[in-house]
Amino acid sequence: AKLLPSLPYTPGKDGAGVIEAVGDGVDLPIGARVYMTGSLTGTAAEYALCTRETVHPLPRRITFFQGACVGVPSSTAYRALFQRIKVAAGDAVLIHGASG
Repeated sequence: AKLLPSLPYTPGKDGAGVIEAVGDGVDLPIGARVYMTGSLTGTAAEYALCTRETVHPLPRRITFFQGACVGVPSSTAYRALFQRIKVAAGDAVLIHGASG
């Protein structure tokens, strides 16, 4: 199995921003605030190319920073808390932050 991506490579699956351009048939307007849960080109860049299925509207009350955490980070936390350990009302949970 190939472990390293082909170069050049831009990492990242999650992000948030404003739509600059769309392809034919895409139903999101230019200038719309969005977050993305996947990218064809990587999201650690000024621009990212995404499929429509991975781009979602971002409410005004949510910052771009928060929006970029909706995809993998929040779904990972949800899976850990509710699907793996099945946390319930009244349970105490220690959140240990880590990155990498």
